[in-house]
Amino acid sequence: MSKGDLPKYIDSLLGLGFRVIAPKMEGGSLVYGYLSSGSEFRDAVPAFFSKPFMGRENIFSLKDEFPSTIYFTRSCEVAAVAMLDDVRLRGPFADAIYLRKRKSIKLINIACTHSCSSKAFCASLQGPRLESGYSMQLTDVGDKYFVEMNDDLPIDHMVPADKEWLSKAINAVRGVYEEQSRVSMNYELKWSDSIWSELANKCIECGACTLACPTCFCYSMDYRDWSRQEDSCLWAGFTRMAGGNPRQSLDSRMRQRFYHKLSYHKDRYGYALCTGCGRCTTACPVDIDIRNVINHFSRGD
Repeated sequence: MSKGDLPKYIDSLLGLGFRVIAPKMEGGSLVYGYLSSGSEFRDAVPAFFSKPFMGRENIFSLKDEFPSTIYFTRSCEVAAVAMLDDVRLRGPFADAIYLRKRKSIKLINIACTHSCSSKAFCASLQGPRLESGYSMQLTDVGDKYFVEMNDDLPIDHMVPADKEWLSKAINAVRGVYEEQSRVSMNYELKWSDSIWSELANKCIECGACTLACPTCFCYSMDYRDWSRQEDSCLWAGFTRMAGGNPRQSLDSRMRQRFYHKLSYHKDRYGYALCTGCGRCTTACPVDIDIRNVINHFSRGD
């Protein structure tokens, strides 16, 4: 697909009745938002991923209709949605509201050809280009996008490509691997390590890291209207119950956050709850860097 044809393709999706969420300029900032035309699309990476499943919602709204939506994402975000699918859909009980939303959304992935941030380390995890999890994947190969399809989306403005173009797409993402520092995922966290209190002494409990993270899925309940909304495990009220709060200290909440991401989830699902997007570090006003935590406990490759 010619790069100049992508806005036209988006217009055709809008014409078919899809809602389209993609990077766009809004109020002078690059954000994920609904497009009214293909000309609004920006091939860039917003600082925050607008998680399509975490808005305030009534837990009894099972009859709500969710319109068909196309979401232009990056590989870290597609990988994050796959992780959320594991948690919300593949346990002993499926989250009915999440399932209805998930069925309404198709992901068009744009493979990164350069590191999106100096904080990112996706090359140490799933990488900038994926083999699955998307409906369509676009890789920048010069004046064209190499398109891979896993769905029945329209093929307007596209022409068949041979294996030579696949090789170009694979080579196009090498810049990410060259630009990022590698992080060894061979680590072992230690419960009583002093790093938890050191990080807690820096942390101001703003919750920016968890709210920016594409894989964080914790929520709180408001029983006044039976609604739920995204919450942060670093906030003191998150674990408050009628009988007290088992994590009153920030040290314990900091440890819980990293143990959940890097240990508990890995024990249950076989992988860390992290895509290496670096958004938590970028969002943190006191520069708590998840790479430093992983490297602190690294056992080497």
